[in-house]
Amino acid sequence: MKKYFTAILFVSICFLAACGRNSQADSEIAVKNLSKDTGVGIGGFIDYADDDVLVFHGEFGLFVYDLKAEKITFSADLEKAIGTTNIQGSETGGAVIRVSADGSTVQLYNSDDPDVTYYIDTADGTYSVGKYKELEDYFEYGAFNGYEYIQFDDGTKGEMSCNIESPVGTVGNLRYLRGDREWRLFENWKWAAE
Repeated sequence: MKKYFTAILFVSICFLAACGRNSQADSEIAVKNLSKDTGVGIGGFIDYADDDVLVFHGEFGLFVYDLKAEKITFSADLEKAIGTTNIQGSETGGAVIRVSADGSTVQLYNSDDPDVTYYIDTADGTYSVGKYKELEDYFEYGAFNGYEYIQFDDGTKGEMSCNIESPVGTVGNLRYLRGDREWRLFENWKWAAE
């Protein structure tokens, strides 16, 4: 009887631990309605970048991009997740996105309601929802002439760009540039119209 109880207890704990994490595949907050022609609005902004991962956002959502695999591994529709697409200005009445200094965790919440805070694991695209808690150390980026970029130790800059031949920036032509490399961020995206 004791072994049976121990086994049930172990299975119950594992089940509860698994239930606390949500995967991107079954996510209700995933971005699903983008088209190639969706405007970037005020732009795409870098929240974190290193040699392996890029975290960025805009009014069109929050995204984790695997630079090695060259694909988006996580997306969050800001309206579905936190009830706003406002990303402008101070941390009042809008989306707040912070990434841990090592890039492993993304924190997403509405500054008006931090009781609903998403904690996203950039390695596997799972997330949990809980109350706000201060990240001990989070990533900070540089800014130059209003355009955001990341200055790397090797002297290269990582920056967001839209197709400069087009007068209107769209999600379909959003790119990340670092040194002489270019990643077309939505090249492998499944568009809403397809």
